[in-house]
Amino acid sequence: MFNQSGGGGVLNNHYIKRNYQTAEVYLQAVCDSILFMRERIETIRSGLSSTQNDLSVDRVQTSVNINRIPDGIANIIKFENSLSNKAAEGMRFIGQLESSDMRRILTLRYICNVQMKDIAVQMGIGRTWLYELWNNALNVLNSKLE
Repeated sequence: MFNQSGGGGVLNNHYIKRNYQTAEVYLQAVCDSILFMRERIETIRSGLSSTQNDLSVDRVQTSVNINRIPDGIANIIKFENSLSNKAAEGMRFIGQLESSDMRRILTLRYICNVQMKDIAVQMGIGRTWLYELWNNALNVLNSKLE
């Protein structure tokens, strides 16, 4: 996933423009990927918890596939690495903005998946001003895609 936007960690705005058309579509795809990976990690962790319960003293240990534990841990590591890379990719894109407020808004919205009303509260600004900054940030990023 990491190398899709230009291998080796280099941000490639042409790739983003060609495949996503707009900054908002790209950032939403980053957000969706991060959410998917977080859900997968939680699902795997839950499965490992049930495996651990199956291995308790009261259970017949031969009935449990003990390879599930190392396989589950390996999958968690794989998804955590992918999640970290996808978040870094999104942060590099957002990092093109000069305004720290704009970077914060887009990071909270698309990397951390915080709702806009909660971002306004966290930043201590009104929703109208928040949406103005958000829209301006997307316009600046869209101009960098051209």
